[in-house]
Amino acid sequence: MRYRAPLAETQGLTLYSNQTYSKTTRLYNDKVMVLMVDELSAVFAALADPTRRAILQRLADGDAQVSDLAAPFRISQPAISRHLKVLENAGLISRNRVATARFSHLEPDRLKEASEYMERYKKFWGESFDKLDGALASFQRDTPPMGKGRDV
Repeated sequence: MRYRAPLAETQGLTLYSNQTYSKTTRLYNDKVMVLMVDELSAVFAALADPTRRAILQRLADGDAQVSDLAAPFRISQPAISRHLKVLENAGLISRNRVATARFSHLEPDRLKEASEYMERYKKFWGESFDKLDGALASFQRDTPPMGKGRDV
């Protein structure tokens, strides 16, 4: 006999009758799911979209209203607002209201954290490419050039 729990339904999982399921289990699983989406992952997910990257680039010049941010794109203002919400949830921007206008402001600290994270891997790849360059140079020194008089 199968029993579908509310949390399991949202995650595409099935619990069987011999498994126990309690409110405590659900609360724990909900908490784990929240922890799995850490702040850095949210930043990279937000940066994955070219429209959001363009919005951040525009906000680097200064605060802007939604209508100003929507102008260069062929998408609706509500779509831009959804992009802004993703950026805000990732901590990349903040939004504030001045009278009836709502301005978006770039929050560079999260970008700095992402940049520092990537810098560690940049050093790794730099070292790996240096080793590869050395190996290729050694291989080219030890291998006679192809051309006349060489059998292939």
